[in-house]
Amino acid sequence: MVKFDRLYLYKSEEILVIIGSMRQEKINKIYWIDRSSPRVQITGLIPVYDYKEALKQAGRLLVHHSPGGGNTGVQQSLDRCFQFVFLGLLGFLRFTDCEYLVAITKGEVVARMGTREISQVRETRKVMVQNRGSCKYFQSGQVESLENQYLSLLDSYGLDNHVYFSHSLELTVSIQKQLESDQQRTLQAFRGE
Repeated sequence: MVKFDRLYLYKSEEILVIIGSMRQEKINKIYWIDRSSPRVQITGLIPVYDYKEALKQAGRLLVHHSPGGGNTGVQQSLDRCFQFVFLGLLGFLRFTDCEYLVAITKGEVVARMGTREISQVRETRKVMVQNRGSCKYFQSGQVESLENQYLSLLDSYGLDNHVYFSHSLELTVSIQKQLESDQQRTLQAFRGE
């Protein structure tokens, strides 16, 4: 389980770039998604230990994938393409043709188990992954109203306030199993394994 504290989204016409940051471990990882592809394919780069270096690499990706191959500088690309900071990724959704990234933008700690926190989603944000040009139905204009209906249904369902997440607990695994694995890790560390 990857436990990013913060994620930073950069969006250009060609790619989405996500920098995942684990502040306590001082590790950053860069992911990017080709927006012209009909299916989401996430490419991950090696971890970077310096956040400024991670920004430079993300900027180089944005410049490399921009039309003209880099008429703008790295910092200009970062400034132009920055979208928002988010706390976690709920997942990817597909309704008719295009996929959406659903990000947690606000959360509130509602419980603690020792030093581990459980948060409730307070706000989400959806970002269309593909360009409208790479979605065949949007090219024909046939289903834009249907897509908007599905998006409004999702909004009315309200992911906010009904979903929980944690950066340090696997919420889908029982507490007993998590405590057992914690005890095993402690014993292994004690034994020097």
